[in-house]
Amino acid sequence: MSKTYVETSTELLEGLDEMIREGYYANRTEGINDAIRLLLKQYKLSKLHAKDSGLKEASAVGGTNDAFGGARPAARGETGGT
Repeated sequence: MSKTYVETSTELLEGLDEMIREGYYANRTEGINDAIRLLLKQYKLSKLHAKDSGLKEASAVGGTNDAFGGARPAARGETGGT
């Protein structure tokens, strides 16, 4: 496991320490790791939402998508337009 050192505000540490006292986490490491996991999950979800929005926009202007969400060229006879 890697170690890193960060500086943070007293206010954040006090909040984390309160969560430890109340039994949400066993120690600061556990709480901070959980916070990083949540941050990464939100980041990945935002990227998926952005990709999904881009695919919907492409589809709305006549693009075609396969079952996995990837763009595919129009088949012969498909116009993709009006």
